[in-house]
Amino acid sequence: MLLNFLFISIFLLIIITFILFEGDFFQPAVILTIAYFISIASALVNRNVGTELH
Repeated sequence: MLLNFLFISIFLLIIITFILFEGDFFQPAVILTIAYFISIASALVNRNVGTELH
């Protein structure tokens, strides 16, 4: 359940970023923001993998 939530939130984040920056995906700020949120999501997944597998 948590994995689905994280992937949906990452997807929504990318869409929102795309809308906010008017499709200019290759600005450093956009890439850093997406990388930041993906790293947070992967850290959460790694922390909760043991509880998710039960």
